[in-house]
Amino acid sequence: EIAETACDSYEWNGQTYTVSGDYDQTFTAANGCDSVVTLHLTINSSYAVTDAQTICASELPYTWNDVVFNAAGTQNVTLQAANGCDSVVTMTLTVNPTYAVTDTRSVCPSELPYTWNGVIFNNASAQSVTLQATNGCDSVVTMILTVNQTHVTTDSRTICQSELPYTWNGVVFNAASVKTATLQDANGCDSTVIMTLTVNPTYNITETQSVCQSELPYTWHGITFNAAGTQVLNLQTVNGCDSVVTLTLAVNPTYAVTDTRSVCPSELPYTWNGVVFNAAGAQSVTLQAANGCDSTVTMILTVNQTHVTTDSRTVCQSELPYSWHGITFDAAGTQVLNLQTVSGCDSVITMTLTVNSAVQSDLYETVCDSHEWNGITYTESGDYTQTFPAANGCDSVVILHLTVNQSVSTEATVSCPDSCYIWNGQSYCASGDYTQTLQTVNGCDSTVTLHLTITVGIDEHSLASSMTVYPNPTSGIVNVQCTMTDMQTETVEFHVHDAYGKLVDVVETRFIASGEPATAQIDLSRYANGVYFVKAVANGNV
Repeated sequence: EIAETACDSYEWNGQTYTVSGDYDQTFTAANGCDSVVTLHLTINSSYAVTDAQTICASELPYTWNDVVFNAAGTQNVTLQAANGCDSVVTMTLTVNPTYAVTDTRSVCPSELPYTWNGVIFNNASAQSVTLQATNGCDSVVTMILTVNQTHVTTDSRTICQSELPYTWNGVVFNAASVKTATLQDANGCDSTVIMTLTVNPTYNITETQSVCQSELPYTWHGITFNAAGTQVLNLQTVNGCDSVVTLTLAVNPTYAVTDTRSVCPSELPYTWNGVVFNAAGAQSVTLQAANGCDSTVTMILTVNQTHVTTDSRTVCQSELPYSWHGITFDAAGTQVLNLQTVSGCDSVITMTLTVNSAVQSDLYETVCDSHEWNGITYTESGDYTQTFPAANGCDSVVILHLTVNQSVSTEATVSCPDSCYIWNGQSYCASGDYTQTLQTVNGCDSTVTLHLTITVGIDEHSLASSMTVYPNPTSGIVNVQCTMTDMQTETVEFHVHDAYGKLVDVVETRFIASGEPATAQIDLSRYANGVYFVKAVANGNV
């Protein structure tokens, strides 16, 4: 057997094989017998591969498998495949161009700074930016920016007043002034035009002249007046505008005029055009009018009186300080005010101010629990104030001095070994809760609830052997002794109850030795006069 590996084809003993497989051939051996040889053949194929790449012009020269491309084209390279056979690879290289583009823009100064592809222009200039073309290669674009100029020009016009309002490029002038119009020039940018408008007046002049009757007929710019009246003359000013002059002629006769004056007494004597008035009256004087004509004037002089009046007001104390025509009253009294009458003369007013006092009263009340006064309920002692209107129209303040005494509610628990228990003169012969309403020292209700337990018979215990209370009666300290014949405890408590059964004090003491009394002192000086009960309690026994 023979094993062989070949590329594409294999020739064996004059026969060519192109497919892998096992092949037999018979030979004559040296001994003259047949000899069969088996060929185990493996045929590997050679490869023919096509590849393609696209690059940018900036990447040239381009190297591929040691083959150098200086431009777009096709080149071959023979390589060895993994099976050891030749592999012919054909590379087709495409080279995309890199672009260099120039762009131009024109903008107005108002558009600066101008941004283009992230590049900022602050003035006219050329700047470049590297972009990526659709083929993936660099594209250098150069922008040449031109900044068009904005124009500022001036213009002036002169018109007559009669031509107002005057419209210029949509701007309305109602009078002579300087205004600005923003227009658009040929390159699309703003063009500012400043217009100065001069308005020559159209004169409309009115003149008046006064002459005496003796000066008629009167001639004015070629126009003749034979009597008083008005005539119009149309002229033209040096600036070519209309000038209308109207003359009104007054013809003054010799006047007989009456004049009147009013003065105050303090202004006498009164002098008028050299004439002296010492009192009210009428006098005449012959004067020359401003037009040179005679004028007889009669003066009638009136002398106004000075007034003296009194006034009075009444206010409440709470209205002080009181202001009257700028004068302040802090209390009742009289003050004088100097005014001026409608005629301009002195007017003296005397004001007398009366001040009504506020009324204050006190009310004393003593109640139980609460008190209602004018719709308000009070539950605590104190001084309370309410305000009412008095007969004089001023406030009346009432102070309530209120004492509120509280009702008392107490409880007492009593265990009675007898068949009945007497409480405040009333006998109770069954266990239960009993209530009595008494009266406290301040006159209010005192509700006492008695929790009574009636025990039938007497419990046998050693506490009953001896108990002494002295002095009795007492005004302060009381001594209590208790002796036990068969002591089963070391301490004893003395409970003090008032007549209602309320526990008011507890004093604890100790036995010194068996058969010796336990003694305690109880201070009753802080309690009210009355009857008190003392219990000795030990080991729960009473």
